[in-house]
Amino acid sequence: MNTIQTDQPTIDFICRQLSQIKKTLEEKKDIFNELLSAKDAEAYMHVSKRYLQTLRDRQELAFIQRGQLILYRKSELDRWLAEHEVKITKR
Repeated sequence: MNTIQTDQPTIDFICRQLSQIKKTLEEKKDIFNELLSAKDAEAYMHVSKRYLQTLRDRQELAFIQRGQLILYRKSELDRWLAEHEVKITKR
């Protein structure tokens, strides 16, 4: 195994670059983890396939479509659920 000798400023620079790459990859991972298939969205929202399609047709729920593939952002599903939450008031 070969050993490379370098000065401390170069090592610090490399560490900063690696940290930035790690941060960028973690941010990108969050974007893709947030996307749910239609089947996963149905399960997450506890609704039928038909009702989810109705929400799309009424333009009540944003979605991403690529050909026949339909994806939903989890944050969009959470927004819709929050808007339709029934608040209970104590008497």
